[in-house]
Amino acid sequence: METCKQEVLHRSECQETVMNAKKTRGEFIRWFEEITIDDIALVGGKNASLGEMYRELTPEGILVPNGFAITAEAYHAYLAKTGVDQQ
Repeated sequence: METCKQEVLHRSECQETVMNAKKTRGEFIRWFEEITIDDIALVGGKNASLGEMYRELTPEGILVPNGFAITAEAYHAYLAKTGVDQQ
């Protein structure tokens, strides 16, 4: 049971670190309105396509819900913080 508590605490600390970094640097989340198809390396193909759809179709009156993407940088920061990248 103690191991589970430590795991939950560790996860919580990592999430807090990622959120603090996001707030200060703004590198970890991109809104679809900011994303183009050229951002595939940053947010992946599906998110880049969703961003492109939002940016191109919304001004034409086609309803596309806005959303956000977690960047590859956020993923790599989480791996580094948790030590998973060293395994």
